Amino acid sequence: MSSHLGHLRVVCAALLAVLSVVPPSSSLAASGDARCRVSNVPQGTQGTSFRRMVARAQDGDRLRVQGSCTSNGVVIDKDLVIRGVGAGATLRARFETFDRARRVLRIAPGARVVLRSLVIQGGWGEDCDESGCGQTRGGGIINEGRLELRRVVVQRNGGLLVSGLAIWNGGTLVLRRSVVRYNQEQDGSDAAIVNHGRLVLRHSRVVNNDQAGILNHGTARVVDSVVARHREGDDAVGITNHGTLTVIRSVIRDNRPCCDGGGIGNRGTLRVRDSVIRDNQGEVGGGIKNDAGATATVSGSRIIGNTGDYGGGGIWNLGDMVLIDTVVRDNRSFEAGGGIYNGGLYGHPFGTLAIDARSRVSGNAPDDCVGTTAC
Repeated sequence: MSSHLGHLRVVCAALLAVLSVVPPSSSLAASGDARCRVSNVPQGTQGTSFRRMVARAQDGDRLRVQGSCTSNGVVIDKDLVIRGVGAGATLRARFETFDRARRVLRIAPGARVVLRSLVIQGGWGEDCDESGCGQTRGGGIINEGRLELRRVVVQRNGGLLVSGLAIWNGGTLVLRRSVVRYNQEQDGSDAAIVNHGRLVLRHSRVVNNDQAGILNHGTARVVDSVVARHREGDDAVGITNHGTLTVIRSVIRDNRPCCDGGGIGNRGTLRVRDSVIRDNQGEVGGGIKNDAGATATVSGSRIIGNTGDYGGGGIWNLGDMVLIDTVVRDNRSFEAGGGIYNGGLYGHPFGTLAIDARSRVSGNAPDDCVGTTAC
């Protein structure tokens, strides 16, 4: 009996650990037909229409959502805190027509919104008419204000030619203990999260999305988070950076695109600290691809077990890169530069690479370094 009780305690502890990140609503969100009830705590009012309750709310109000509520493109232009209560608390978009966008939410410029313990799902970004389809933004959420997600799951959104399968951000977006997953593209979309403003991930996961995990054109910080298991994309499929990206104490792993870099593709300014980049694969730059004109500093990190089919299993560098107290190990390429490719072949210019004495580049195949005497 004591062994059974001990096993039960272990199972319960594991379940509590999962529930601490993912709200209990996530397992029931797919039911979709639960009764919707929205209450405005300060005003003491209730209703069954999320859209109507948002329209009637005042700046600073707190809304509570129970059940599964339809939110086809609701625009929030005021300061609100919206919290899910109980199992199945979901904001979802309902199908209307194939050629009409039905994203879940839009946060207007100037609005400050906090979403807590909710599932956001079912959004679809599309802009089509009789002449064809054009680019659109935000399959699930468009944010142009300040949006904070706390213990929120953003899942099963998508679109056709959509920028930001789950979220398009042009303001300030903060994710805390949240998950962005299973967001799907039809054709011509780019990433689960597209950032043109300020993005912060803390203790969050971006996993199992079509196309890339994150595409950054602004300023992004990924802290104590995971970006993993993305399978498509024309550029690096974990994170592609065109702006300023900082990665701290995070894991970038198991991203395997069809065409370019695997873990992180950098065309701007990149800083990686105390992080792990492993088991990613791309045509070049399986772990990190640092393009010409880009700068990257990697410190206290491990770049392990990545594959660059045509070069740079661990790192492909044509820009400026510094490695400090970093391990580059057990990476491989079928061509040259299993550990690090620093230019010099195939007509590429040499990159600028500095490696300090505490860093280790070893055990890579077919070689550790090409195009540099730094290792």
